[in-house]
Amino acid sequence: MRKLELHLGRKLVWLVCNLHSGELPLHHLIVDLDGPTLSDNKLSGPIGKLLDSATDFNPNFTRIFVSSPLIKLPDKVIQDDQHYGYKIVCAVRDGVLLARLALLEIGPVNHSRWLTTANRLPRLWVSKHRLKGKNLKNLQLIVEFIIGVYYPCWFSVKIKHSWIEGSRHILFQLDCLKSQRKEDQERIEGVERILAIRGEGDPDTQLGDSSVRTRRTPDINCDASSIGDLISCFLSTSEVKNFINTPMEVLNWPCHTQSIERVVKMVTEASAKYFSQEKKDGGFRAQETSRRLMSKNESKQDLCNLAKFKKSGD
Repeated sequence: MRKLELHLGRKLVWLVCNLHSGELPLHHLIVDLDGPTLSDNKLSGPIGKLLDSATDFNPNFTRIFVSSPLIKLPDKVIQDDQHYGYKIVCAVRDGVLLARLALLEIGPVNHSRWLTTANRLPRLWVSKHRLKGKNLKNLQLIVEFIIGVYYPCWFSVKIKHSWIEGSRHILFQLDCLKSQRKEDQERIEGVERILAIRGEGDPDTQLGDSSVRTRRTPDINCDASSIGDLISCFLSTSEVKNFINTPMEVLNWPCHTQSIERVVKMVTEASAKYFSQEKKDGGFRAQETSRRLMSKNESKQDLCNLAKFKKSGD
């Protein structure tokens, strides 16, 4: 980032994906309690080895109720892995297993996408896993973190996805961490130092002098109760007065990189199918048109837009 600023001769806005920064504590906690990851998208510990095998429901599982409940979301708003995660978290919090949960599929464990791992761990908790002693306690600690911190923060980011909400998401994450056990808070505290770079998402830190700055990760206040207390920053009186006449222009940027990752995936898939740039471009446009016309395909009614498109093309 600093080299790019030196090349351009001005300051840049540094945005970090809130979804990825939310995965850092989960990754750190799993590695600390269950062992490191393996190169073939697997976990090395006794808990991680059961993620694919322990699938039989245990109706007498122990209910876990920590932090505040999830935001109320209708089923049509969330799909696939997010939908499963929402349902399994609600089941663990309420202590009630719905029969249709057994019919929903979970995506495979993938070290580049911790959402599926976060789905499988609560599923393991409500299954016949036969874990005892220390391993059972470690599983409970991980599930408590997923229920009380990871998923509340995930859906908060998905609903309020503007980049100017980045600092508030970190503040919300710190507030959720306070509901965790002291031992978990101590494990995560080191990871929160990495999250200090999210302070760059605060609009107040991105105004004023546009000259290239020295990159220094600010210290994050884990006990902060407001955005102003999250990190320390300084603005001169003249800079503050300038905001009255020239307010900051807030662009419509997301605070996560899922859209970028989706484009990267499309380019990767197109490179394996097409050779020329013209065919790649045609493939992109056809795929985007299909997604726009048929955002879902659950009934015959969803084919209406496609039929209208073909008719207009004729």
